[in-house]
Amino acid sequence: MYATDETEYTEALTGCSTTLQSINGECPAETNAYTIPTATCISGNPSSISGEGPWVWVCEGINGGANSTTCTVNKITDGVCPEIFNSYNTPVATCVSGNPGLISGTGPWNWTCSGANGGLNSGTCTVNKSVDGACGIADGDSFVSIPTVNLCDIGSASTVSGAGPWNWTCSGENGGIVDNCNADYLIGAYRKVMNISNASGTNLTDYQVRLSVPYNSHMSSSFVDLRFTSGDGKTQLSYWIESYIASTSAIVWVRLPSIPVSGTVAYMYYGTQASTTSNGDNTFIFFDDFLGSSLDGSKWNIIGNNGISVSSGLFNITYGGGGSGGNSGVIETKNLFQSNAGLRMKIQSRTYYTGIMLSNGGGSALGLVYYTNYESAIGSDWVTRVSSSASTDGDIIPDPPAGYYIEDFICINGQKLKERRNDGTWNISTRYNGHSTQEPLRIVHYRGYGGLVIDWILLRNVSSVEPTISFGVEEVN
Repeated sequence: MYATDETEYTEALTGCSTTLQSINGECPAETNAYTIPTATCISGNPSSISGEGPWVWVCEGINGGANSTTCTVNKITDGVCPEIFNSYNTPVATCVSGNPGLISGTGPWNWTCSGANGGLNSGTCTVNKSVDGACGIADGDSFVSIPTVNLCDIGSASTVSGAGPWNWTCSGENGGIVDNCNADYLIGAYRKVMNISNASGTNLTDYQVRLSVPYNSHMSSSFVDLRFTSGDGKTQLSYWIESYIASTSAIVWVRLPSIPVSGTVAYMYYGTQASTTSNGDNTFIFFDDFLGSSLDGSKWNIIGNNGISVSSGLFNITYGGGGSGGNSGVIETKNLFQSNAGLRMKIQSRTYYTGIMLSNGGGSALGLVYYTNYESAIGSDWVTRVSSSASTDGDIIPDPPAGYYIEDFICINGQKLKERRNDGTWNISTRYNGHSTQEPLRIVHYRGYGGLVIDWILLRNVSSVEPTISFGVEEVN
């Protein structure tokens, strides 16, 4: 019945049931998301969401309805590769996120990281193979100039510079170890053995030997490619080219560390495009070829600075006027030198009062004196005399020639002094012996009768019996 007024409506309610319908909770379909979702239900009321992916909740029933099972939203994960790294061996495939696929390759090695729950797959994941650097065939070889090819079999070569020997590295790849490489300077494309005999009865040390080197068609015409080594064929020896005649011959001095009584061998190399390394300072006990425009203050003291100058590679003491007005130019070495020394020089002088000696400046202590002309007033151990002189102050030797000439003196303690000119026959003193004290090398020139010019001067070790040298046959190096 329908109520038609308030009284009737009240009576109707009193007679009706008030029971509500129950509703069960029901989850939405399972989905995926990159970030935390909003919990929803098809029916029922969602509980609080929990988890960090997957995220879960339940849909609670209404009016006594049953709760749902767990509602789920899965987290979408893109595949992400690890940072590229290096390995000597096959690595284990890993992913920052996602699932690693099968690894492939032999180095570099590759795989992908597949995305999860609809996420994107990664790009290619890579592990590079570590490879140690390795020298190329240039390593351990010899060259006439800086090597530029075959430096490394593996890796990149560092810069190679200098005159040799040369060193460089081959970088490892992808974290591999660096390899160190080197190459020697090719001293010469050809060589000859030098057989050195020592008949002095004494082992000689730090000894300068004189070579007369004949030209060979494999040599530079100016002999600038000559090099010398000890018997190992590697240890380079100091040498000085005194003079040469192009494509004919050269006079060369080589400094040997030792010459035993049993003899020794060394090598002469040639046949490259190299420039000379001739060096008198490194070869002799004392050497000066007067380069520059002034006297080398590290070698000489100036005692009498009259007419002294250096220019164009020459030491000069100029003419100072006739007679007693000339004054003297005097220099001496800062260092002292022992007996058993050989003095050799290229000189131009035909005047009176030229002394080149091992001397402390006093007449009684002169060890070796060279006068190019007669002077009877100066006492000395050995003063050279012109052939016409009858003086008893010194031995008579021939007059000096005009122009430049080479003069040698040998002063061995307890033996007669010796002199020769232009590598001729030795003149042996009849009365003067070598000295036993250390003295400076002294150059004295009285300017009253002319000038003095010295191109170069040297001191070397000497023996009563000089070593002899013979060359073997040419070898291809």
